[in-house]
Amino acid sequence: MSTADGEPDPVAEEPFAPGESRRALSGGIWNAAATVMPMVTTLLLSVVINRTLGIEAQGVQNFIAYVASLAVALPVMPLFSASVQALSAARGRGAALDAAWLARVSLVLHVGVGVVSGAALVLLGLARGNEQLAWAIAGGTVGIDAASWALSARSIARDGWGPVGVRRLVTQATAPLLGIVALLAGLGVAGVFLAQAIASVALLVAVWSIRGGRDRPGQVVLTRPPMRLRPLAGLVGMFTLVSLLTQVVERRLELLFLDVYSTAREIAVYSIAFALVSMAYYVCTSTTGAASSSIAAVAASGDTTRVQQAISRALRVLVAIAVLLAAALASVGPSLIRVVYQDAERAAALVPWLCLTLLCAPVAHLLQQYWQGVGRLTPVLAGMSIGAVADIALAFLLVPDHGAAGAVAANVTGQTVAATVVVGWTARRLRGLRLPPAVVLRAAAVAVPSAAAALGAGALGGWIGLMAGGATFLAVAFAVSRVVPVLGADDVAWLQGALPGRLAGVASAVLTPGLPRRARSTVGSDSAGGHRP
Repeated sequence: MSTADGEPDPVAEEPFAPGESRRALSGGIWNAAATVMPMVTTLLLSVVINRTLGIEAQGVQNFIAYVASLAVALPVMPLFSASVQALSAARGRGAALDAAWLARVSLVLHVGVGVVSGAALVLLGLARGNEQLAWAIAGGTVGIDAASWALSARSIARDGWGPVGVRRLVTQATAPLLGIVALLAGLGVAGVFLAQAIASVALLVAVWSIRGGRDRPGQVVLTRPPMRLRPLAGLVGMFTLVSLLTQVVERRLELLFLDVYSTAREIAVYSIAFALVSMAYYVCTSTTGAASSSIAAVAASGDTTRVQQAISRALRVLVAIAVLLAAALASVGPSLIRVVYQDAERAAALVPWLCLTLLCAPVAHLLQQYWQGVGRLTPVLAGMSIGAVADIALAFLLVPDHGAAGAVAANVTGQTVAATVVVGWTARRLRGLRLPPAVVLRAAAVAVPSAAAALGAGALGGWIGLMAGGATFLAVAFAVSRVVPVLGADDVAWLQGALPGRLAGVASAVLTPGLPRRARSTVGSDSAGGHRP
């Protein structure tokens, strides 16, 4: 079998078994839905805030929400991740007493850290003297969220992500809708955080309800631990470092610089553009998140060739999707912002620049899954550390004079530098890893004329221009892909084998017509149940 580039395909057999590929990709699709759906409702909430309270108030709300999320991401989430790992390990070795004791210690630590973090938010609100009630409610919500993460860790270690994931998805997607109701009721910025607090309480109750009468940590005496805390503390430290670097490189740390050196309006401008591009980013990266376990399983066998083959295939698919998403968002995204937001012209102008992160960050994320799968975080930490230094340095230099535009430049540079380090390190480790230039060229051949046509249609302005731009991009992309297939036959066949039945049919209908005749017959035989080499 040969690739679409005319070169021999080194894949003699599928790196992962079809069932394993299906489970990994299906898990990634669920993860993407759980990540993106709340982002959609949050984006809708931001539009309502902008329309009802104005862009200045939106900037204030964005900053409070960011600091509240930071108060959970840095001290709470590392503790949660370490608890899941430690509890899972205890269960795996059949140490029921250790698991029960760890569950209680985890709950106490989560609540303690949550109370301290929440109190810090309340004090910060008092010191700032602006929207003090909103700050207080946000602080209380941090404490509630910390408790729910502790209970979630216990449930996930016992039953997996399923029960917790469903409840978390529902509450996270509902909270912004409750916030819209609060805004329409005239409760202002504080009402938005009150809605979040209500959703957090509901989640806490929902997670508590899945305990199932098991794991009664209250019966364990804390003063006589059956195991040492040092391993848990080491895990917390490692996850804290990773979380800190992630916040600097991938999240909106630039908001802190905007708060110090700029205005609430600039915070809102940056947040609007960042939120829109983040949705496309998570569509790419969430679907690769489930691959780490499969990579770890193959890597454990010592067969690096199969790992290279698997990552090379995933890279081809991911790059093609990322290029198309970047082009679509860069051409249609500004029109969307102009239509749905008020006073957001500068945010619209920043979207194409932020879209540059879609060309590198998803690839870096995929390679990070490899390093996590093989149990080595040094390349990831090195890349993120260098990227963090670049991000912070540029934010310090550019934000005071350029506001949101400087924040975008810092973010794009930081993510690009981090991705470059991780890609280079991985290429040295896996010398057979390759991304044929033809993959990028084919994706660009479809994306560039589609984006150009969408920009021309979007010049009509308003809702008409937005709808015309989106429809034009899709139409031109579909037409060009009939002549220039974005993905090769092998990659289409792999997608069909990994996707669930109905989605496989959709992929076949969309992608197969654009392939050469020989490739169409190959894909058709695969979809009919034929054997794929």
